[in-house]
Amino acid sequence: MATKKKPQPKKLTPEDEAKKLKPQLVMALTGDFNVIFANAMHGARALQSAEAVLRSQLKNWDGQHPKRFAAIAQAFRRAALDVAKSERPPNVALSAALDEAWPLRRTLLARARVAASEGLIPQKDIDDILKGSGGLDCGDDLEALAKLFSKTWEQTGASLLLTQETLAKAKALAAIIHRHLRPSGQRTFTDAQLKAARLLRDRLHTLLTLTYDELWPFAALAFGRGDLDANFPLLQTRSVEQPKHEDAAPTPPDRGARPPAAKVNAKVKSQPKAKPAATPSPDESAEPTPTGDAQGQALR
Repeated sequence: MATKKKPQPKKLTPEDEAKKLKPQLVMALTGDFNVIFANAMHGARALQSAEAVLRSQLKNWDGQHPKRFAAIAQAFRRAALDVAKSERPPNVALSAALDEAWPLRRTLLARARVAASEGLIPQKDIDDILKGSGGLDCGDDLEALAKLFSKTWEQTGASLLLTQETLAKAKALAAIIHRHLRPSGQRTFTDAQLKAARLLRDRLHTLLTLTYDELWPFAALAFGRGDLDANFPLLQTRSVEQPKHEDAAPTPPDRGARPPAAKVNAKVKSQPKAKPAATPSPDESAEPTPTGDAQGQALR
């Protein structure tokens, strides 16, 4: 009689592991995520190359550690890219355009109301324009008003004291607003989705940092004092020291905040735990997105 195989436990993804972290451990991302990712992948490859050395000194060394480290780094980079694609950094050109666009919109709308009261423009066209309130609406309205006045120029131009230069300015500002608020290929999140994406990025960053600290003693054992920083650099390190060769001039190492590792015994008694930064509350774990007055009006 065939025995039933026990169901294998589901293998957790880096995202699953990150979501299981306690809120008080989560550290907000600081620094360039591309630098962190590059250093983590460099360290993972170096540990894989040191497999034979580690197995010769540690009977229980698990060769999956470097692969898991690399997988977490890749998941962290995906999450950080999602946030970067959806955040709108301060946009000087857009802010300047909106500063000019809102007063011009008010002026043209006032002229349009006068024209509508005299029967020169259909009131329905004005009502459609009045429905908008955001920055993108402002651009749409300027474009619509410029087209409306251009279409009725013979009736409205002279009577409303409009100029072709004013209409050209409205069209130019509308084009700038549309170009910056409708960038091609940009992924958009709602505020709630963006907050969740930031939290996942920070959780994965925390998991990557904790895993780095768990693997650091093994890296110290594998590479020794001289080549540790070159092979297993700190995650925030901007440059990686290359391994020394007899025919190459020595390069000063960039050791970051951690002091050089002393020689580690073959038996690693304990692994250092990560020291979290200032603890964010569960509701404040996502970073706020700075917006100016003009930028605030850009959102519908």
